[in-house]
Amino acid sequence: MCLQLCKTFRERNKEMKIAYIVEPRKVIGGGVRAAINLVKAMKQYYEEDAMVFGVNRGTIKDKDVELIEVDTLNPMSMAYWKALKQFLKSYHPDVVHCLGLYSALVLVMQRQFYGLNFKIVCTVHRVTMNMRFRSMLKVITPYIAKHVDFTTFLTRYQKKHYFENVGFRPMKHIIVPNVIFVDKHSENETVAKRKELETKVGTNLLTCFVGRIVPSKNIEDTIRLVGILNRRGVKLGCILVGGYEQSYYERLDQLAKAEGVRNRIHFEGYVNNPTLYNAACTTTTFTTYSEALPNLMVETFALGKVLFSSDIPQMVDLIDDGRNGYTNSLADLEGMADRMEEIYQNEVLRKSIGKQALATYEEIYNPRKVAAKYHDIYESC
Repeated sequence: MCLQLCKTFRERNKEMKIAYIVEPRKVIGGGVRAAINLVKAMKQYYEEDAMVFGVNRGTIKDKDVELIEVDTLNPMSMAYWKALKQFLKSYHPDVVHCLGLYSALVLVMQRQFYGLNFKIVCTVHRVTMNMRFRSMLKVITPYIAKHVDFTTFLTRYQKKHYFENVGFRPMKHIIVPNVIFVDKHSENETVAKRKELETKVGTNLLTCFVGRIVPSKNIEDTIRLVGILNRRGVKLGCILVGGYEQSYYERLDQLAKAEGVRNRIHFEGYVNNPTLYNAACTTTTFTTYSEALPNLMVETFALGKVLFSSDIPQMVDLIDDGRNGYTNSLADLEGMADRMEEIYQNEVLRKSIGKQALATYEEIYNPRKVAAKYHDIYESC
């Protein structure tokens, strides 16, 4: 009896092997960052064995996370299929956690084709339908929902969208945000970075965007807001932090010149310490067209900063307008600029909003609390 209990105890407490599966991209986005943060959380809080598979070779490095690279940007290619199969057969994970329905489909197929033994957890990581062939949605999404072992949605809006519009209705699911670690920087580091950025844009009033600089983020309206405010005499500079493709950069560069604020816009490119840039700026501006659960919002809350966001439904669901941040119609940039101007001129209000933002972070997005929910899911599988 004692031996059996000891054996059961060891089996229950043995190190779990968790693989996080991402799709390769030229520009690193929230999905990859979410996977990296989950690895760190599982190692730090639970001492589990975890790694990330699927990043495009040479796009990102992290000294604390093992990243298995692939030599393709096409997750539908035979090269990706073969690399994933080889990885799964050599690593022998207990749980495979994928970010997106397409990855879930590939894992379900490989598990069945090759007789592999692992549980599949799927995080739906977008709001838009991320299947490649929409005509097949009615057939494929019920199949995926039936064969994944657990699904996590990032927000209530996202779950509602996938249930009602995509037809993805898994039996076992929960709403839980990403694990997002927010780097802590000293006051000296933050002040030094702020002074550096002030020099780059010629003003001490700074807003920023941190993330992939791609068309869906609608950086155009952020630049237009900088233009509106500078024409009003509010000398606002904007720091854009993140990877971008040259064609989109050129479009934004031309717009900044047309708005007369090219000297107020600084493109920093991809950095390994993006939180420092957010911390160094006065506010964050996020005129996005489509989001699931943006890292930028959570990081801004954690820093006790004011976030100005577009009022797309998913952001309205996450931000309590006027209490812990602002959501604004992109059809009324002048009105959005009014609210930004008020925040820049009213330090008491700015601190009040920032305090509520920080409280929201601690209540909902604290990484230890979120990691516990994911670990419970893995153990329940």
